[in-house]
Amino acid sequence: MSRKTENTRIVWTPFRIRFVNLCCSHVCVVFSHVAFGMLKWLLNNRRKCSDCCSLKLYSTITRILSNFWGATVPKTEPLPELGHFSRDPWQETFVQFENFGLGAILCIGILKCDRFRVPPFASVRFGEAKNPGPLDNIQDQMLRIAVTNPTAIYKKTSFLQALNCDVIALSETSATWEVQRREGIALRQCGFTNVWGVPVPSQTSSMYGDSLRGSSIGVSIHSKFPLRPARQQKSDWELGGRLVHGFVKIRDMEFQIIVIYGFPANLPQSKNRTDQLLKEAIEKMRCTTHPTIICGDLNHHPQTLGTWEHLKQMGFVTAEQIYYEQHLTDMPPTFGNSTRNDVALISPQLVPWISQVEVDQQHLFAGHNPLILTMKVPQKPIFRTTWRLSEDLD
Repeated sequence: MSRKTENTRIVWTPFRIRFVNLCCSHVCVVFSHVAFGMLKWLLNNRRKCSDCCSLKLYSTITRILSNFWGATVPKTEPLPELGHFSRDPWQETFVQFENFGLGAILCIGILKCDRFRVPPFASVRFGEAKNPGPLDNIQDQMLRIAVTNPTAIYKKTSFLQALNCDVIALSETSATWEVQRREGIALRQCGFTNVWGVPVPSQTSSMYGDSLRGSSIGVSIHSKFPLRPARQQKSDWELGGRLVHGFVKIRDMEFQIIVIYGFPANLPQSKNRTDQLLKEAIEKMRCTTHPTIICGDLNHHPQTLGTWEHLKQMGFVTAEQIYYEQHLTDMPPTFGNSTRNDVALISPQLVPWISQVEVDQQHLFAGHNPLILTMKVPQKPIFRTTWRLSEDLD
């Protein structure tokens, strides 16, 4: 299809709409002039017609003007012969009616000028875009997701921005209410939308007010794409600052991301409590059918937790496994040189779209190296919405 057709489209700007409306009102005035001129000619030339035709014509005009337009019929003597009138009894009434009618039509046309709108599909050529036809050089859009433990987020917005990621999942933010307010402003200036967990209590207090250093808990999600928090009732784990649940939407796909922060190994029953935390994340995940990424600093390897077997049966894969399939070697540690406890558990719907797994080596955060996932965004919807109808409707 030729691309020259796009130049023939009419853009209906407000100025053009007003101009067209004014032209229409003037056309109405011209037609009214012609109609009234014809009536005047018929009245003024009735003497040239025969008596029968003149009487019939006069009666027709009288009935039209008096009944339809509401004009006042002049009172005259009975008509012995129409040709004997020395003065036209309709002349004054007709002139007054003509002036009033032309003025009313003109005023209505001007008043309706601002109210009239061209139909929304006027001058639209269906089936054509601005540049019709598919393009062969469309590049795949990539989504970068970072998972890390900043060990307190306060004054670390520049480090997060240096990761050059679209979605960032943080564990152990130590973000009090004041820190969430300050860092939220800084992150929004960088283009991020924030979903914070509950504010954590201050670690210390002083005579000048609460400290900006919070307890060693707290989770958050930050995204440059549309991000919204889950609308479910908060559980005890969420109120305790260990879990946050949000939804990220990009193009036609929306997935849920659940960030958790496990219990350190030096605490009693840390592994069991982390396992219960992971079970809570699964319960949150089951509330919707969206594809899921469960991530965060578990402080324990996921394969050492009993809940992992359940996730494995559901088709979940760890980022560490994807890295091994891509590079045929073990993934670098995410904490120091020893552990890989900063993890990402990916649902089977998203696994085919993970194109790269890497561990950032900029050493931006003390001890922790961010885990970064690169996901190819599908150009077409990968899910289909269906309505379950009753069997009675079949």
